[in-house]
Amino acid sequence: DKYYPGVKKTKVDTAKVEELKTQIATKEDFARRARFTPEGLRKHKAEVAAIRKELASLQAAANGYQVAGFFWWQGDRDSRSAALSGRYEKNLVHLIKTLRKDFNAPNAKFVCASLGQTKKGATDGGGKILDAMLAVDGTSGTYPEFKGNVATVYSHPLSKGGSSGGHYSGNAETYMNVGEAMGQAMAELLEANSK
Repeated sequence: DKYYPGVKKTKVDTAKVEELKTQIATKEDFARRARFTPEGLRKHKAEVAAIRKELASLQAAANGYQVAGFFWWQGDRDSRSAALSGRYEKNLVHLIKTLRKDFNAPNAKFVCASLGQTKKGATDGGGKILDAMLAVDGTSGTYPEFKGNVATVYSHPLSKGGSSGGHYSGNAETYMNVGEAMGQAMAELLEANSK
């Protein structure tokens, strides 16, 4: 294909792949908040490792299946906690690197979108989330390794009411606007890669 020459495309059980990714994300989100006994932590890690192994097996069986990119539009819960929003940038950098490693996709692009209700210059938790997302954008220069492969969509101008905590009042236009902007940002990253 145009972005990954020489990689054969084969049919992949995308529903199963997505289910496994969701299971991993759910378990990792739970682990961030949980307090484990040593035995519980061992079991949790074993469960996550088993899911990752199954996912890797599916990907290997796909004979050329390759992850081209990741989308991330999250941060509402973290914005409500000074501790979580204060370390969001560090966690986001770790997430990007971990996803690339775990999915054996070191060149996968990453596009994130800010919370729609947060304006530039905000100093609350939402402002910290926005600042973190803008910092990881490859054009910021903060993380040279993200140049040309990480982009952030500032979604405040795209939001048509409500907030992330209220799912933007169910406004479909907000979701369409943000989704389209994220897709455009991904396309630009992939296009630049193909040149």
